[in-house]
Amino acid sequence: MISVVTLACLIAVVCCQCPTTDQGQISKVFKAYDIDGNNKISRVEGTMVFRDADLNRDGALDNNEFSSEWAFYHNDYYSPFFNVADRNHNGRIEFVEGNQGFDHFDKNGDNEISSWEFTQTWMETVRPSSRPIDF
Repeated sequence: MISVVTLACLIAVVCCQCPTTDQGQISKVFKAYDIDGNNKISRVEGTMVFRDADLNRDGALDNNEFSSEWAFYHNDYYSPFFNVADRNHNGRIEFVEGNQGFDHFDKNGDNEISSWEFTQTWMETVRPSSRPIDF
C-alpha cells in the first residue's frame, strides 16, 4: 500500500512554496489522501494515513519516515517541507502539528477538505507573491 505523509504534507504545503502548481500533481496528491474516493479528505482519512506513515508508532514523523513517503511525489523536495512542517523544530512532526495543517486546509470547518479547498490552499501558497502562512 502506498501511503502519504498526510497531515505533515498539508502543513508543509501551507507554510512554504511548493515545487509545483501543476493541476495533475495537485490532483495526484489529493487522491492519495482521499482513501475512500469521495472527493473529500476527512479528518479520519488524514489520521489514518498519518498513522500509517508513522512506522515506529511513536505518534510523530521523523525525517526518515517523512522522506520515504514524501519522495514518492517530489523526490528532491521533501527536506524543506519537513523543516517547515516541524513547527517546534524538534526534528519530528507531531500529530498536533499535522492537525494544525488540516484545519488550515479545511476552510469551511466541516472536518473535510474538498478537492476545491485543497487546490485553492495549495495554489494560494505557491503564488509568487505568497509568504508563509501562520495557523
